[in-house]
Amino acid sequence: MKIPLILAQESVAAPRYPRLPAESGNGLQAAGQMLGPGRGSVAHSLLVIAEAEQAKQMQFAKDEAANAAADFELGAKSLDADLRLTHRDPDQYLSAMQTGLKEIGQASAKSLSSEDSKALYAQKVRGARVDLEVGAKKHANTLYVQRGEALLGDTLDAKRKLASMEPLDNPEGVARHFRDGTDAILNAVPLIGEKVAGEMRRKFRQSVVFNRVDQEIDANPNDTTIIPKYRAELDPASVEILGRRQEAGQRRLVQDQDRAQARVEKDAEATRQLMLTDLTLKAGTLGGLNSSDLEKAVRDRVIIRPAEVDHLRHLINSPPGRASDQDV
Repeated sequence: MKIPLILAQESVAAPRYPRLPAESGNGLQAAGQMLGPGRGSVAHSLLVIAEAEQAKQMQFAKDEAANAAADFELGAKSLDADLRLTHRDPDQYLSAMQTGLKEIGQASAKSLSSEDSKALYAQKVRGARVDLEVGAKKHANTLYVQRGEALLGDTLDAKRKLASMEPLDNPEGVARHFRDGTDAILNAVPLIGEKVAGEMRRKFRQSVVFNRVDQEIDANPNDTTIIPKYRAELDPASVEILGRRQEAGQRRLVQDQDRAQARVEKDAEATRQLMLTDLTLKAGTLGGLNSSDLEKAVRDRVIIRPAEVDHLRHLINSPPGRASDQDV
């Protein structure tokens, strides 16, 4: 018996298959969800395949992010090491470090191929970047301190030299330079701390006093009251050094005096020899030199040796050109 066509059309409907959503993400996973766990082994297989695909993609994202993060950290630390060698100015160092970190971060992220890897990379880099920035700020602070200490050291050196250049009769000038140096140390307390400032002030005071004592010793090595006058302001090592310098100054003074005396005696002897030569020429001339002249020359110490007296007396008694008694 044939079923009427119209009845067949109403009673036998065509099977309906679920349509996969156009934006449902992974196709296999979406298919498995549409079929549901109760649709048999096909649905289960599709879900397993989808989960495996997701795991594989996530692992790749992790590996990619880890590689990029390691590249960033290596580049950043290399940059920091280079900048610490080439930059002594703290502001320039920090500026170069911040610019470099930004550029290295952008370069390392260029190779990332997915949003997952970019998110993982940002998470990994965040901690390393914070550590690098903290380390950079600590180093910059060290540079600030070192720069301040260097400037302070230059100031104290200049004031120490200026104090030592003041004349001995101008103690007010020495006191002014000492005050200037002390004020510079006090102004640097926020940078160097109370302990360091106190030690610097003690050393600066001792150095100013040391130079002053050395200056006075150089001017008068034989004055034995100089070191005792300043002993309370000096440490034992400085007292010992200054004592040795005073002894050396005294020896040098004696040597200078001896050399000066030798020069005077040498000059006097040269003058005497000229005068003696003149007397000899006169004595060799008939009537040019007599016994009274000879006696005066002895009193004036122009003639000081017996041989010189005998020689001139012989010339007076027997001048050249006059025959002796023996000849007659």
